[in-house]
Amino acid sequence: TLDYGDKQLRLAATVDARPDEVEERYRLFVAEGTEAGVRQLPEIDGLIGGVSLYRHFGAWFRNRDQFLKGAGLPGMANFEESMAGLLLGRDADKASPVVGDRVAFVSALTEDGGADSASGLRLPGLAFIVDLANIEKADAELQGLFVAMLAELKGPPEDGRPEWRRGSETFREVAIHFASRPGTGAGLAVPLVPSVARVGERFIVSSSLAMCRRLVEAMQKRELGVIAKKDLAFHLRFSGLAEYLAANRAILESELVKGGRRQRDAAEDLAGLSKVMQRFESLSGSSTTANGVFEFEILGQFR
Repeated sequence: TLDYGDKQLRLAATVDARPDEVEERYRLFVAEGTEAGVRQLPEIDGLIGGVSLYRHFGAWFRNRDQFLKGAGLPGMANFEESMAGLLLGRDADKASPVVGDRVAFVSALTEDGGADSASGLRLPGLAFIVDLANIEKADAELQGLFVAMLAELKGPPEDGRPEWRRGSETFREVAIHFASRPGTGAGLAVPLVPSVARVGERFIVSSSLAMCRRLVEAMQKRELGVIAKKDLAFHLRFSGLAEYLAANRAILESELVKGGRRQRDAAEDLAGLSKVMQRFESLSGSSTTANGVFEFEILGQFR
């Protein structure tokens, strides 16, 4: 069904298929019945958007040999040795996972999210927030996880980037561990300050210290409730997206020109895109299988 008004547009659809009809090797990607429920996204300054998921991440990873036969995914061995094994459990019998079944990915405007080394494009702050299944283990392994994350972000020695300098601080009685690189070498005109923190039963991994602080504060002020029966929910805020594009306008114009557009046409393209975004407030959506079939809903809010 499609409902359209002056201030909003709503699209709802149902797929005539049951979750138990999904092929066995993909069954763990589907949250069946009423057990599902995604975390609400945090309200923070500069929010661009986010996605919240409910999935059996640990069970899928621990049984990955069954579901990824012949896949030969590049980099999986290194991934297992670092963060994935620690977070999701290396072995179903010998190691319990740290994370639970809920994770949220969030993006927001920030001054320390880094920049693309090739184009200089300023990157938004990116973070994921996971529910913890084992708080004691999470606290004990926090430093190990952070070191593994920095190793993944280090890059090859030939790129000339200086070593990470690790640090920590206490913000609103929460320990935040972070790292930064000195100087303004390649790709460092905009600093990148990856950070991790635990707030109660939630664990934050962020590309930005400033964003990590905002998330800590937001999660202390308001508990992130569960949206019952939903296995996926997303939200896009056009004001944040428009501000992000405006901050990178000169670089985006340059990239369009490199791609073959004339300078004037590139400027007009971006101006037109900005006008379109000014007409929208937000775009959100969700999915559920609580009623025994796949149901989807998308809601657009206009200004």
